[in-house]
Amino acid sequence: MPTTMFLKEKFKPSGAFDKLKSRLVAGGHRQDRSLYRDKTSSPTVSTSCVFTIATIAHHERRAVATVDFPGAYLNSDMNTEIYIELDKIMSNLLMQIDKEYTKYLTDEGTIVVLLKKALYGLVESALLWHELLSKSLREMGYEVNPYDRCVYNRREGDGTQSTLCIHVDDMMLTTISESHLDALLEELKVKFGDITINRGRVQDYLGMTFDFTNDRHLRVSIRSFIDNVLEPFALKESV
Repeated sequence: MPTTMFLKEKFKPSGAFDKLKSRLVAGGHRQDRSLYRDKTSSPTVSTSCVFTIATIAHHERRAVATVDFPGAYLNSDMNTEIYIELDKIMSNLLMQIDKEYTKYLTDEGTIVVLLKKALYGLVESALLWHELLSKSLREMGYEVNPYDRCVYNRREGDGTQSTLCIHVDDMMLTTISESHLDALLEELKVKFGDITINRGRVQDYLGMTFDFTNDRHLRVSIRSFIDNVLEPFALKESV
């Protein structure tokens, strides 16, 4: 199976540059989807649930954070044998990192490897990651919300409730206090290592900016979408 390395500039909903992201993607289009049946996608939280969680968090003045799991799929073990071929450039980079791989170099200058972890591009990777994350959250004491299986609730020791929602590798968490949030984030670090955390009264999540700073109302905006999509279109229409 071939692979491709993608580089992409990531921007925050405000339009500000965030980071340059690279990702090695497997040619999952070569896989026979009939072998996977209903295992080619994973659920994502509904927009209405995201708004509901944010509204409750604002009303109760909860502590809020968003979490991104870098290379999320790579946390999941493969349950089938899949081999991928690294092109000449990627093979050369791999040998620079670890010269042991030189002995696997083919006459074409490529390297074929067996995947031990789920890779982006494979048809089953999204569901493998979702199942792993869901299992980890349940082990942490969270229960799947009956109205949306991408929303999780946990009753804390003081009787308050913590709530989180997930959209693939993006998570929004709300707790009644900063101390509860500290504990939850530490649990996630123990399970998943290096995670990207953003805390505070203004949060970017799923292309939207949630502003909790005003006690009287919650402000939700999609400024980046307006600037990059709607305004250029409107300008074109007016010419």
